Amino acid sequence: MAGKKHAALVAQIVANPDILEPGLRLRGNNLQVSQDFGELGYVDLIFQDSTGRPLLLEVKVDPSELDKAIGQILRHRHLFGQQNHIRSVRVGIACPYIPAHYDSICAPLGISRFRIPHDHPGPASEA
Repeated sequence: MAGKKHAALVAQIVANPDILEPGLRLRGNNLQVSQDFGELGYVDLIFQDSTGRPLLLEVKVDPSELDKAIGQILRHRHLFGQQNHIRSVRVGIACPYIPAHYDSICAPLGISRFRIPHDHPGPASEA
């Protein structure tokens, strides 16, 4: 069941990236971000933001998955940046509900938080 919910959330974001942030352009989904040094990583979604920077996004169904998402997205940022020789890679986590205490955890690490809204027309960024 969680796989179907995850796929539905990803599809919702792919269909309308502006629900997260205006100006996002999808560059791929479920993409391998690195295979250097025996490391292998896949990221749910890759966007280009309005300034041209890549944004790697991990999508989670439930807040109980956010700790795992933080570790995953930091690893993805490192591997993606290293393999592609990019120093400025944005990363984010998206979930229907993100508890407020994640602000103080994610902000210092440069991780944007995005609430995935239900039938909400505007951006849901908590970065």
